[in-house]
Amino acid sequence: MDAPIEPLIELFLTRGGNVFVASQDDIPYDAENTDGGTCPDFVALDFSKNEIVVVEVSGGSDVRGLIERVRDRDKR
Repeated sequence: MDAPIEPLIELFLTRGGNVFVASQDDIPYDAENTDGGTCPDFVALDFSKNEIVVVEVSGGSDVRGLIERVRDRDKR
């Protein structure tokens, strides 16, 4: 039986103590339109770098769909 990968990634992200992680946080497309949006596996707030990191965990070997989503991130 394989161990779930998401808890391990959350541990990795928060290891230094400067990152806060919210799991499965819904992000709407915009404030007025609540239709659609995204629900990434993690939203990480890195206080040491003043960055917000959106994390999507994938176990698949074909990452073309994920690459397209990254390219369209400004529209999504």
